[in-house]
Amino acid sequence: VEQAENGEEGLAKMQAGLYHLVLCDVMMPVMDGCECLRRLRKWETENNRRHQVVVALSANSDEEDVAKYLAAGMDKFYPKPVKIKGLLAACEKDFMDLTETDSA
Repeated sequence: VEQAENGEEGLAKMQAGLYHLVLCDVMMPVMDGCECLRRLRKWETENNRRHQVVVALSANSDEEDVAKYLAAGMDKFYPKPVKIKGLLAACEKDFMDLTETDSA
């Protein structure tokens, strides 16, 4: 488990290494989560890198906000506050096929 203090640092970490799953807060200092993901997706395409799975986390969860997060490149959205047990269960359900593929 790794942590970034802001979107710029998070982007650098995702560019430096490939993670099985990234949880990205939408409201971060320096660079917000949506801008971070737009830049990551562009960088992945330009550098022929594998798509990293990124889940947006935010207390702002109306339809318009969620559509914005997904349009920025997020793969999924989970509303805050997040309970670890619920988050783990949701990730297992939503991303089971990805973990099985990676471990083969």
